[in-house]
Amino acid sequence: MCCLKYEQEAYTDLLKRTPKVGAIVNTPEGRGLVVENNLIAGTLKVKLNNTPDDAAPKSFTVKQCKLVKDGYIKLDKKEMEKFKGLE
Repeated sequence: MCCLKYEQEAYTDLLKRTPKVGAIVNTPEGRGLVVENNLIAGTLKVKLNNTPDDAAPKSFTVKQCKLVKDGYIKLDKKEMEKFKGLE
């Protein structure tokens, strides 16, 4: 069980340091919106503001991005009820 506790702490730390989907970040190529994040790889896919709407998101490392405004995780009532039983 101690291994699982260590992993939980590592994931919690990664969640704190990684911008969430919906966050606004500054990248080396301009400001944009985080559309995907990969905690393990430490990467973000960002839809840049200065590109056409149909342009594909660009990939950046978390270290390359500076957080302007973080996103938030939305849970509906059913999801919240499921999480209550986990603690």
